[in-house]
Amino acid sequence: MIRANIVVFGTERSGTTVLANMLRAVGWNFVPLKECYARNCEDARIRDWDRAHAECGLDYELTEADKQQQRDIMARYDGLAPWVIKDPVMVLTLHLWWWILEPQAMLLWIHRPVEHVARSMRFHRFMQHNDDEVPTPKAAMERALHRRQMAEQQFEQWGGLKHDFSLGALRSAACMFVPKRLEPRDWPEGEKA
Repeated sequence: MIRANIVVFGTERSGTTVLANMLRAVGWNFVPLKECYARNCEDARIRDWDRAHAECGLDYELTEADKQQQRDIMARYDGLAPWVIKDPVMVLTLHLWWWILEPQAMLLWIHRPVEHVARSMRFHRFMQHNDDEVPTPKAAMERALHRRQMAEQQFEQWGGLKHDFSLGALRSAACMFVPKRLEPRDWPEGEKA
């Protein structure tokens, strides 16, 4: 049975924090803020797990220890429904979370043009770089394009309910999901794989 929970999905600099904050404002729950990275609405344990597994690739098979860590992380959400989680690194790791998230959450993918993401990454120095070197426009574009392609692939393969929104549609995206108005049975149809 699908509950009224949401995974906000998208690359860094694409609007995930804005959407997560809007959902919080209309009634979705997060883990306590003291357990989140400052102002980013990201569960620190999810982000740490994702960063540790970000380079595993699509062929990686979860170990029982990985699954137990994920169960422990998600146990903190018991009783918080409707909840929302988000972590931009999840564009590289979502396939490792499917088994535990798909049955209980809708995937909301927020995206913006790759060129805008690359420019924002460069401006905010979100790139890995040496000697405080500002990343080149080409390096920023390559990172943004790779992450966008991973996001598209993972979104396409998600077997549960899913919606995608452009950054420009954020307000209407958040307003569609006011938990006090909608029960899971009233959700918009969305795409179902």
